Amino acid sequence: MPIGYISYLNKSGNYGFIDCPELNLDHIFFHYSNCNKTYKNIHKGDKVYFKPEYDDTKGFIPKEIAFVQNATLDVLKNDFENGTHLKGFLKKIENKYYVKDLTTYMFIRLNLIDHEINLNEVYDEHLNELIDYKIVMFTEKNKIRAINLNRQFSPDRNLLTVGHQMSGLVVAGVKGGFQVKVYENIIGFLPFSFTTTSEKKIEVGSLVEVTCIKTNKDIENYIFDLTHICN
Repeated sequence: MPIGYISYLNKSGNYGFIDCPELNLDHIFFHYSNCNKTYKNIHKGDKVYFKPEYDDTKGFIPKEIAFVQNATLDVLKNDFENGTHLKGFLKKIENKYYVKDLTTYMFIRLNLIDHEINLNEVYDEHLNELIDYKIVMFTEKNKIRAINLNRQFSPDRNLLTVGHQMSGLVVAGVKGGFQVKVYENIIGFLPFSFTTTSEKKIEVGSLVEVTCIKTNKDIENYIFDLTHICN
């Protein structure tokens, strides 16, 4: 029997959805009546196997759904605890933005920043595109929130605040450090002293993750600290 992942659950309504990469099917509707007796222990993100059936009226129906293991959530919890940078596809469901994780196929709600102006216009243009993200909240009830790390498609300088993390490209070596380009046209300075802890060598053309530690928007001066070298 094929194996899928619980991508959504509504326990009060006794239904949910399964994503099954093996069958190349997403959002397969199921009712709890089609689950075995372990259904009360099933959570969003759990791995399940099922018997696939097709009805001419109702379409594809998963039957005899059974719990396999909670490996998917275990992976994401580990990523959350380690602060791992992840990849997934940008999605929109009922005017809310999610990322569909590339490895687990789970939908994870994006935690939006107050100063992300023109959000609908910017995000909608890039729906279904691959983005970098990091999980920032994981509760006991499996409520997961994440932030979009590489908002290069949103060049507004208001996004660049102290503590903000983003992807960038090393475009030049200058006295005392490097120039790093973030978003479409913002250049910041990465001092040599902030790169010494990295085992990898930074050079022009390197892709990096940086954190903004100082800003002066009047003269467009930005100081970055190195977070991670991507290549």
